[in-house]
Amino acid sequence: MKKTCLVLLGLLWCAALPAKNFELKSPDGRIALAIDVGERIAYTVRGDGIPLLEECRLGLRLDRGGTAGPLRLVRHRSGSIDRTFRPAVAYKFSEIRDRCNTLRLDFRGGWSVEFRAYDDGVALRRRPGKGLLAGLWEYPNELAGEETIPDALGLSPADLELVGTGRHIFTHIEWRMTAYTARTEGLALPEGWVWADREALAREYAVPNAFQAFSEYVKGKLGYFS
Repeated sequence: MKKTCLVLLGLLWCAALPAKNFELKSPDGRIALAIDVGERIAYTVRGDGIPLLEECRLGLRLDRGGTAGPLRLVRHRSGSIDRTFRPAVAYKFSEIRDRCNTLRLDFRGGWSVEFRAYDDGVALRRRPGKGLLAGLWEYPNELAGEETIPDALGLSPADLELVGTGRHIFTHIEWRMTAYTARTEGLALPEGWVWADREALAREYAVPNAFQAFSEYVKGKLGYFS
């Protein structure tokens, strides 16, 4: 009988550890993260109620080596950041604002995961699976004289702000580029495009060096610091 009781208590103890669910929103409330902590950490991102990323799972490897092992959430803390940096060398901006809401999850073993939700993001699209820079993510672009992207996003010429020019030389071709930026009211994007905040841009989406001429501008616009 004692063994039976111990087994039942063990089963009850295991059942008392359900998945933990959290929600984190950007300061303007338009970006929402749903975070689930169970056997793994998974998150979903929505913008204005539109799914942007669904059921993304974190693979964790600790700095001291090894994987995180079974997850045991110890505590969680919500917070916010609102600060302004003044770069030593002002590339495009004399001031960069770092503003977001945060959720920190502390786990047994002395390690933590922190989510940050920002208002701003940059649109990316994946290049075709064949040809130049196959399968890589890029800033949306098109040939001069074929300007269809603004119309697809509901933008007028007056909405576009000139960023600058750049060029990249491949072994057999040279790209000469003129970049514009615009702020959209809605978060819907054409099929195959994604929104990337500064964390996703740094860790999940590798933009080729062909667009390096504009990378500092994008980082400054998103308040990104490496």
